[in-house]
Amino acid sequence: GNACTTNDSCADGACIGGTALNCDDGNACTNDSCEPASGCVNADASAACDDANGCTDDSCNPATGCVYTNNAAACDDGNACTTNDTCAGGACVLGSAVTCNDANGCTDDSCDPSTGCVYTNNAASCDDGNACTASDTCASGACVGGAALNCDDANACTNDSCNPATGCVYTNNAFECDDGNACTTNDACAGGACAGGTALNCNDANACTDDSCNPASGCVHTDVSAACNDGNACNGVEACNPASGCLAGTPVVCSASDQCHTVGTCDPDTGLCSNPIRPNGSECDDGSFCTTSDACDNAGTCVGGPEPICSSDDAVCTADVCDPTIGCVHASIDLDATNLSDSRIDGLDLAVLAVAWNSCPLDGSRYNAEANLDRAATLPGACIGETDFHLFMNAFGRSCQ
Repeated sequence: GNACTTNDSCADGACIGGTALNCDDGNACTNDSCEPASGCVNADASAACDDANGCTDDSCNPATGCVYTNNAAACDDGNACTTNDTCAGGACVLGSAVTCNDANGCTDDSCDPSTGCVYTNNAASCDDGNACTASDTCASGACVGGAALNCDDANACTNDSCNPATGCVYTNNAFECDDGNACTTNDACAGGACAGGTALNCNDANACTDDSCNPASGCVHTDVSAACNDGNACNGVEACNPASGCLAGTPVVCSASDQCHTVGTCDPDTGLCSNPIRPNGSECDDGSFCTTSDACDNAGTCVGGPEPICSSDDAVCTADVCDPTIGCVHASIDLDATNLSDSRIDGLDLAVLAVAWNSCPLDGSRYNAEANLDRAATLPGACIGETDFHLFMNAFGRSCQ
């Protein structure tokens, strides 16, 4: 009754199983066994050839058993930073590196072999796509616009604005402006630049100025009155009248400086007259009635001639002398010798006294007054001290009464 035995036989009244049934089917790919009820069982054992290696194709050869054939299948090397891994030589070989570019400039892209791509936020400079912002910066993985773009071009002849798509926009205007040239007026903007207007009128209606314009400072009125000078000082000093222009000066008229000089000529360079001397011996008058035959000398000075002879009036107590202002006089010598003063006596007075003294009779008591005078009494205008006068008066009073 046991299918797994053969050649059964009876012994002692019972059926005794014989030799075990040989279930070997000669196939390495089966597990051979025997079921008493049914006999040999040859179960497929090829599943046991699975080596858990995706890079081999597992099979079973009935003659030899398991066969592991290398393949080139796609595989996973366990590194999340590679892609397109492929089997080679029975093992998984690294493929190309994973591209972790998220096209976001505000993240730093990297790869973690265990997890794959990593995108870390940064604070880098960026462009928010708005041309009207400047200094854009990344924040929380996104680009944030910075300060508004300064579109001021410092040009008063443009209206400055900003277009988010293109940036600064400068639109020409026609405003009033200043072209920096002080010699233009009513300047206005044209074509984005300041254009000078009409020329500045610098005419000051003054004939004595040369009118011009300095672009840096404006009107310049240069005094040209010096041009009125004709270079001849003998024509006088020319002047300039703002209304009419140059005016002639008063010509220099030369005249004789005195009676010993003749009329000179004018020097054009200096405007001074020459002063020529009259010939030596030319007649003149020195203004004194006490000289005769006055004549000019070589130096141009009128020199008085001999003193006139004053006739005597035969009076003992008068002096027959010459007074330069009136001529010959007969002066009284009745002088008061007792009243002295601090005033100084004119030399002419003393001369009159001296002449009178000399006319007195000669006697032994005569006082020689002339010998005691401190100064010459005959010089007109010389001042004589009161002591001299007193000595003379005393001597005169004692001898001529």
